[in-house]
Amino acid sequence: MVLHNIEEIADEESRLQQLRSLVDRAQEEIRTGKIASEEVEQVIAGLRRDAERLFPGTGNTFDLIYRPRLERAAREAQERVAV
Repeated sequence: MVLHNIEEIADEESRLQQLRSLVDRAQEEIRTGKIASEEVEQVIAGLRRDAERLFPGTGNTFDLIYRPRLERAAREAQERVAV
């Protein structure tokens, strides 16, 4: 997608910041145990839907970039609980 003007660039930056904020918040809640391990997959699926809404057609990109990060946070939270 080629951005043609300042408004389009600003809009994309705003949507990207919104997605980053959603993912960062969820990651922190997963990491601190505020989200139960049983709910993590639902949270990730919801974030993927949000990413698709903000950037249509980017579900696979979400799976490559954000899903591993969130799953790693969940594993690390489980390891801390198990210790």
